[in-house]
Amino acid sequence: MAGVTLATTSKYDTAMGRYYPLGAGMDRQVAFDPGELPKYGGLGTFGIQGFDINASLLEMLCMNESYPFELGRVYNIEASAVIRNGGGASGAHNDISRPEVAHAFWQAIMARG
Repeated sequence: MAGVTLATTSKYDTAMGRYYPLGAGMDRQVAFDPGELPKYGGLGTFGIQGFDINASLLEMLCMNESYPFELGRVYNIEASAVIRNGGGASGAHNDISRPEVAHAFWQAIMARG
């Protein structure tokens, strides 16, 4: 992996936090070690996890702050303070059109070695 790999998580993403585990559980899809992580989980809730992944957990920053991204690393950004609005079954699943989210991804794209 040459660049930065990034995922955002939010406790308000009910599509990933509530409904994905139900659907995956009904089909018995297991992608994680049940002893380490939930038996069924989505990226929007648990971030990038799994075997041989050393992901760093960061809080979503304000737009005038810089992330300490390093090339070749995986980062899970806890974004519940920003990705929080929405309703219905999906909750805040679609609430990613935020300047703070764009800022994080742009910094990941522009990261240098």
